[in-house]
Amino acid sequence: MNGRRACVWAWWAAWAVLITPALADWDQDCPPSCKCTHSSNRKLADCRSAGFSTVPTTLSTEVQELNLANNNIIYLEKDAFKKAGLVNLQKLYLKDNQIRSVHKDAF
Repeated sequence: MNGRRACVWAWWAAWAVLITPALADWDQDCPPSCKCTHSSNRKLADCRSAGFSTVPTTLSTEVQELNLANNNIIYLEKDAFKKAGLVNLQKLYLKDNQIRSVHKDAF
C-alpha cells in the first residue's frame, strides 16, 4: 500500500472508530415507542402513532427532527419543547393529532 492510500485508510478507520459508537448510543437512547435514526447528518426521532398525549420528555436533547404525527396531543403547553430538552429541534411533524390549543410560548 502506498503512503497516500495508507493515509486515506487510516483516516477512514479513525472516523469509523469515533463515529460508530456515537451513532450506536443514539439508537440505544431512543424510547421504545419511537424509532431513532441518523440520516444526512441529522438525528431523527420517529414517534408516530406512539400514543403520546404530551411532548415526550425521554428523547435525547440531540433530536433535530421529531415526528409526533398520529398521537393524542391535545394541548401544547408553555415551553413544551424546552421542558422536554429539545433545544436542537429544527423540524416537527404534528399531523393527525387532536390539537385544540397551542400556548403562545410553546415553542
